[in-house]
Amino acid sequence: MRQCPLLLIKGMGETHDTMQISQAPISFEDLQEAYTRLLDGKQSTAAFDWKEGDVRERRFLKYSFLDEDHMQEYVQTGYAFDRNTMKATGREYNR
Repeated sequence: MRQCPLLLIKGMGETHDTMQISQAPISFEDLQEAYTRLLDGKQSTAAFDWKEGDVRERRFLKYSFLDEDHMQEYVQTGYAFDRNTMKATGREYNR
């Protein structure tokens, strides 16, 4: 079981001497708007409405590749890699 919280974004013509790391609580549901903003010429700092320090509840489905007929829904309000902030909602999906 794994998550995919890593996302690399850079606006057109944007350069940095080192990789910039953000702890903003973004989610996959934010990507379409972010891509549109970046294609419109916005810089990476303007791609998302969520900023570092914001608190947000994110929902996701957790499943195992070996057991694709069963998924569990979780909410998370903390850092994406911190499994201690993951709480099961009680919703389960079975095929």
